[in-house]
Amino acid sequence: PVLPPTMEGFVVRYANGFRVKVKGEQYAELFRAVSSFSAQVVLEAMRSGHGDFFVTLPEELRPLADAIRAQIVAQIATVQERAKVLFAAAPRTTRKDFALWVKENARPELQSVLFTLLDGREPDWYRLVDVSQLG
Repeated sequence: PVLPPTMEGFVVRYANGFRVKVKGEQYAELFRAVSSFSAQVVLEAMRSGHGDFFVTLPEELRPLADAIRAQIVAQIATVQERAKVLFAAAPRTTRKDFALWVKENARPELQSVLFTLLDGREPDWYRLVDVSQLG
């Protein structure tokens, strides 16, 4: 039988006194989420597109998860704006000119982002989030 997430489980007691605790799958997943909760877990949930992660969190963790999510979104917006300004200013006459300019004007963590943009691809913005600044 499937147990609701609000039900932890039940105990099976055998005639010889041996007991086994049976946990519901949803409760076990919820326990794992709570026990392993961190800013990194929130970041990975966002990166992988698991919006249901936030819905299944216990009520007590939702405000913290929402605050961390907002901080991640803000960090990404800041980095995107910085990259946009740098990319607009960079010369694109040749790839070499672009590379030399980027090397002189962009912080190392943004250099690969600028080349990704030059190649017409979308960068992995989540890679640039500083998890140590979250929480």
